[in-house]
Amino acid sequence: MFIAILGGTGSDRKNKAKEQLQKMFPKTTFLFALIESVPTEDVLLGHAYQSAGFFNDKQIVLVKDCAHEIFDAYSKKTLETLAQSETPFIFLDEKLTKATETELKEYDATIVTLVTKEKKSTFNKNDVFAICDAFSAKNKFQVWHEFSKLVAKNEGPEAIVGILFSRVRTMLRDRRYAPYTKSELERLSASLALLLPKERAKGSDTLLALERWILAMPE
Repeated sequence: MFIAILGGTGSDRKNKAKEQLQKMFPKTTFLFALIESVPTEDVLLGHAYQSAGFFNDKQIVLVKDCAHEIFDAYSKKTLETLAQSETPFIFLDEKLTKATETELKEYDATIVTLVTKEKKSTFNKNDVFAICDAFSAKNKFQVWHEFSKLVAKNEGPEAIVGILFSRVRTMLRDRRYAPYTKSELERLSASLALLLPKERAKGSDTLLALERWILAMPE
């Protein structure tokens, strides 16, 4: 089956995809496969034949920003097989060409278009100082509290990670470790640098992953 989630931001599309899946398959857990470049036909056909994983987990294939290329390059027979498969193929794109949209409709695809919201940043120096000071003091609860305030102001994980990573690197560069040890800061630096790419590759909620990272900070 084909589902297309269009418009909005990248995180908007992923959240809407999960919401759509929960409506279609209630009380089901999902195994996500994320595809960010045009795969060969055999790759997607392989996913089509693996409709269920262990313990009845349902496999979902998220195809990011390459719907046009797939519908332009794949054979009609392959597209029919994918569309008739029990595996949902969800295309996450900013927009579709008219030709691709027409083809999706021919396969009875569900197409959801999101309204892009203007999320204006209200980040200011006080916000930066507050979360950085809490981090420098090794005050896990206060870091989490400041993180929650930033999320309420619609700040994304990229901005928050950038601020925290900059503070960690500054502390390491200036050898201002207390109340951390050098090894603690090095581990925090390494894990924070990989956090967003790793979670995106899994199709996970990056804000939730960042919150978990904060709550796992050493005390």
